[in-house]
Amino acid sequence: MTADITLNAGERILWTGEPQHHPLFDRSDLFLVPMSLFFLGFAVFWERTAMRGGAPGFFVLWGIPFILYGLYLVAGRLVVRALRLRSTTYTVTDRRVVEVSRRPFTRRTEAYLSTLAPPVVRDRPRGGTGSIAFGEFPGLTDAFNEAGLNVNRRRRGPRPIVLWHVSQPEYVRGVIAQAQR
Repeated sequence: MTADITLNAGERILWTGEPQHHPLFDRSDLFLVPMSLFFLGFAVFWERTAMRGGAPGFFVLWGIPFILYGLYLVAGRLVVRALRLRSTTYTVTDRRVVEVSRRPFTRRTEAYLSTLAPPVVRDRPRGGTGSIAFGEFPGLTDAFNEAGLNVNRRRRGPRPIVLWHVSQPEYVRGVIAQAQR
């Protein structure tokens, strides 16, 4: 599990884990799914109108990427998120938090504990699992950015690290908080 990280001199691993649940939907989807359906519906309407109205070929071609992106927003991003969660590992060392996802492409996010806000936990009812964020959980803007809709150009920092759906979240939060001291 830790083969994806290289430890610095004197650094030691305190905890490793992976998501225990891989939900199809999360809280942000309450807004993103209807918005995605609206986007796709408009793109299909555009394409249909262009084709039936005898519009020049450019207008017909112009709609195709929007339909493809709409399909991604409606269903593709959910598949990508599921693939990512199923291939993600988390490592907490005495200095860093490292998240590595191997599918659909390799993505590595890491941050030094000294630069992170204190960890907070959101428990999953009746599951014994929970998620851990630093300071606060990502909001709707972060969900838009994750879907490829970069809505807040001013916030260009690294992607927030969240340890999604891990076992014993209070224990892990304690390990992180102790290492931050």
